[in-house]
Amino acid sequence: MSAASSACVSGKQRRFHPLLLCTMLSILPLAGGCMWRRPAADLPAPVAMTYTVPVTVESRFREDLTLYILHDGMASRLQRIGSSSTTKFVVPAHLIGSMGELALQVEGVGARSGMSGRFSTGRLRVLPGQGVVWTLETRLERSFAQVVPVESMVADTTRR
Repeated sequence: MSAASSACVSGKQRRFHPLLLCTMLSILPLAGGCMWRRPAADLPAPVAMTYTVPVTVESRFREDLTLYILHDGMASRLQRIGSSSTTKFVVPAHLIGSMGELALQVEGVGARSGMSGRFSTGRLRVLPGQGVVWTLETRLERSFAQVVPVESMVADTTRR
């Protein structure tokens, strides 16, 4: 009999059950792993968005719309978009998602709107130095959004 499978208790030899021994030996490394902890200084710090995002909405839609921003699972109302107009604004840093992601969504103003439901851009990843240009077509399903460098947005405003 091996020393690992038996133990001496007050002069008598007692045999351990092999399954119990295997279970104990497999749990021991796991227990040691649970006790190990990384120091707080080694953990990555949460990312705080510290930049704003300029947005231009070019609406060719025939009705007024309400614009929302979707971020981190929440919707926040931004402003009203007039029919057949161009609206420029800046999204504040606290409305940008934790990964730099956001989505824009519009819905018709008023109960009699001919628009059925809502329409959104889908998720957009916007990095520092970038902005969003969203063109709303007369048929919203043909609309498109672009993430562009801020310099091209500034150049676009000086041409008009």
